[in-house]
Amino acid sequence: MNILPVTQSLTMTSREIAELTGKEHKNVLRDIRIMIKQLSAGSDLSWHCKSITYIDEQGKPREQYELDKDTTLTLVSGYDAIIRFKIIKRWRELEEKAATKGAKVAAATTWEQQRQAGKEIRADFTNTLENHGVSGFGFAQCTDGIYRPLFGATASKLKKQRGLAKTASLRDSMSGKELIASAFAEIVASERMDANADQGNSPCYKTCKASGTAVSGLLIKKLN
Repeated sequence: MNILPVTQSLTMTSREIAELTGKEHKNVLRDIRIMIKQLSAGSDLSWHCKSITYIDEQGKPREQYELDKDTTLTLVSGYDAIIRFKIIKRWRELEEKAATKGAKVAAATTWEQQRQAGKEIRADFTNTLENHGVSGFGFAQCTDGIYRPLFGATASKLKKQRGLAKTASLRDSMSGKELIASAFAEIVASERMDANADQGNSPCYKTCKASGTAVSGLLIKKLN
């Protein structure tokens, strides 16, 4: 199984780019807007670069951009060599980390192996949520953020549809394809939460939802 969809779903935020390059975030935002203006003629950049919000240290919503690899490298192509090297090195780290996790799922050939690999990735995902301040209902909310774009329903609704008890494990009823999709989406969500420095239930939910949407557009198409 090809694990390319996982690395294709990775993104880098304008805040992380600012931190890596030593530039002020407002200046990185300016550079991104200039790039978008130059590239947007005849091109749809929505898949590659989009404006999203984050919550700053004062609890106020602020704008940032989320860029894929192509737009990130296009952005920094005009920066000096040292800055370009830092960005390229960071992208390699992101891809290698995601590929290592994805390889566990890709190597699984039976349902039992896929289920076990999914459990390990789920544990990593849960730890990431905890590290980013998710609490209480936030864990279920973040899981639903991934399930909705992947499967079209929340965990509770999926259980009802499958005739499962509320306390039953939904993933024990999933097919191999569904287990793979869930695991890959959780890998991407974990990487994005780290990159975004998300903190709290709402920001992490938004990142999980965006990750589920990204993986559904890449991975599910390849599996069907």
